[in-house]
This record gives sequence, structure tokens and C-alpha cells, in this order.
Amino acid sequence: MEEARRRIDAHADPGRIVHALLDTVVDGYFPVLDALGEAIDDLEDAVMANPRAEVLGRLFQLKRTLLEMRRVIGPQRDMMNVFTRHDLPYLDAEALRYHFRDVYDHLLRISDMLDTYRDLLTSTIDLYMSAVSNRLNQVVNRLTVFTVLIGVVAVITGFYGMNFEHTWPPFGAQWGVPFTLGVMVLVVSVLLWAFRRAGWV
Repeated sequence: MEEARRRIDAHADPGRIVHALLDTVVDGYFPVLDALGEAIDDLEDAVMANPRAEVLGRLFQLKRTLLEMRRVIGPQRDMMNVFTRHDLPYLDAEALRYHFRDVYDHLLRISDMLDTYRDLLTSTIDLYMSAVSNRLNQVVNRLTVFTVLIGVVAVITGFYGMNFEHTWPPFGAQWGVPFTLGVMVLVVSVLLWAFRRAGWV
């Protein structure tokens, strides 16, 4: 308001007053857009580093902010289009046509920036979903590896829990337990090697 008053004091006629008000309002959008751009950049970095639910909530909040600004900017752009194309009472449209055109161009630029930021946010949300899906796949792969390893060890130990009269190695053999433990370690090591080659671990 102080900026608008300063401009109005310098230009007393009605057309200049209208232009000063409109130009001040439109110029006030650019710092907001700069802040939104920096916030989007920070969120992109956060998604790449550590995608969390808080980041997704912030992304949707920024998207709502952009939609609200789009709803505000659209009618203002249409209004400025009327100012630049029609003769209006109480305004010397011919003398102010260039100034109104300048404000209209600023609104067009703001609309383009909002569309660009919306596309960036959509891409960042897609990136977040991909990162979360990738992390989930890694967790599932690791759980699968642990399940297979525990299952193999359980099969080997469970075999000696059956009521067989004759087993190999025999129950009474002194080397039976170390041999069985060695077999389990060998099988687990081979499976871990295979899983590492497959990129699961």
C-alpha cells in the first residue's frame, strides 16, 4: 500500500492512479513466485536425499498454493486484456495503453511461471512416488533374502528333528554337529553371494 501511495502521489490523474495500483499489485507477485521457486528446489533436493511423508505433504500444500494463485491471476489477466483493448470512461486509454500492456505482459509471465512450477511440482511428486517405490522394493528384497536364508537353515536343522533312526552324519558322531554347522554356513554363504550378484543385497 505504501508503494502504491508513493506512485499515486507522483501521478494525480485517474488513469495513472489505476495503473499505479494495478502495477503495484502485479509486481507484488514476483517475490512470492521467487519464494515458491526456492521452496520447490529445496523439496526436490529433499526428495532425492530422503523421501518422507512430510515432504509429500509440503508438495501438495505448494500445489494448492499454485492453484489458488492461478485462480487469482486468471481474472486479473482478463481484466488487463479489457484495459488494453477497449476504450474506457474516465481513462485516457490511448495514453496508458503501453503501461497497461506492460502490466498485462507481467501477468502473462506470472501465468507462465505458475504453469512451469506446477509441472515441476508434478514431476517432483512423481519422483517422490518412484523413490518410495524403489525403497519399498529394496526392503522387500532384503526381507526375501532373510526369509530364504532362515528357511534354508530351518530345513537343515529340522531334518535332524525328525524321528529317523539312521541319519547322516549319525547322531552319535562327534564331528556331526560341526559338519552340519559348516554345511549351513556354506549354504548361507553361497546364497548371499548369489543374492549379491543379483543386486538384492
